Parts: sequence; C-alpha cells; structure tokens
Amino acid sequence: METEFDLGNVFVTVEIEYKIWEGEPMVMYDPDGGGYPGSPAEIDILVVSVTSVSGETYDLNAEQLAKHEWAGDLDRIAFDHVDKNVHEGGWLADHIGADAAAAEEDWR
Repeated sequence: METEFDLGNVFVTVEIEYKIWEGEPMVMYDPDGGGYPGSPAEIDILVVSVTSVSGETYDLNAEQLAKHEWAGDLDRIAFDHVDKNVHEGGWLADHIGADAAAAEEDWR
C-alpha cells in the first residue's frame, strides 16, 4: 500500500507492507459452561519504505534517497509514525482496514 503524510515540513511517500490477523468471535457458552471473550483483529506493520521526500526546496525519489546515509533513519521515523498511527486507531488504521475488507471480499 502506498500513502503520503507530513512529518513536519517534510512530505514523505511510503510503501507499507503489513499483515492482518483476523479476530476471533466471542463464544458465549462452551459445552462445559465456560466462554471466550473473543479477540479483535490486529494489524502488524512489517516494513515501511520511504519512496519519495519533498519539501520547500527539494524533491527526492527513491533512487536519490538511496544515496544518503540518513535514508535508513527516515525509514525508521516513518515506520514509527505509521505503527503509532495504526495502533492508536488513526486514519491509516481505517485505510488499511478498508484494504483488508476489500481483499477479503475479492477472495470470496
């Protein structure tokens, strides 16, 4: 999935690889009288790769970024931003959730 966001005067475009773990439904009562509260679906962010960076005075693509030592640092900053956004239920969590629902619908 590709998306763009602002990291404070720097706009980055990133490619995100993720895994969605389906939740489990609640079981009110097992045959032995117990139950199970179920579990929600979870999203694990696997890789975030910055594919372009732009600001007021520059515009770098992935090939140009690879020439800079700080590109790996930018990937880590972007990863932290994406991971935090997803786990705090931000707009990206909704976007990835919609992608997952569409993929599941296509599978059926």
